[in-house]
Amino acid sequence: MALALSHPAVLSLSAPQLAAYIAALVCCEVIRRPMSVWTPYQVSPEVLTAIEELEPAREALFEAQTAAGMIRWNESLLVDLRFAGIVEAWASGASWADVMGGVDLDDGDMARLLARTVDVLRQAIFLEHLLPYIVPPAREAVRAMDRPPISDLTL
Repeated sequence: MALALSHPAVLSLSAPQLAAYIAALVCCEVIRRPMSVWTPYQVSPEVLTAIEELEPAREALFEAQTAAGMIRWNESLLVDLRFAGIVEAWASGASWADVMGGVDLDDGDMARLLARTVDVLRQAIFLEHLLPYIVPPAREAVRAMDRPPISDLTL
């Protein structure tokens, strides 16, 4: 996550786009089962560009971890864009009914993904001395996303 948050690709992302970017990085740890999902929410081109720009660094880390015998850590490097557009919509103010009405995913999985994204964004706020540029959009994204039913969760 440090590699992803410190990458220059995040500099131009808005708060909802930063949330989508982070969701693409944490999705595999939250939603482990393979599934085909339909959603009307597409990820923005800016998020796609940021993920594409991150790819060479992600591949280098994957290769370094593999060479060091740390293969089990490579799972955390997976990127899943299937739900990034939904997270971006939620961070942009879409209602729970709108978000859940447009996706083949149960409420629990969606809530866990949104809550985990908020958790990472909250942690990013504390990086003000290392990554000061990440704090304003992270703080804005937390404010936008931490609303019922996500704010009601106890994880």
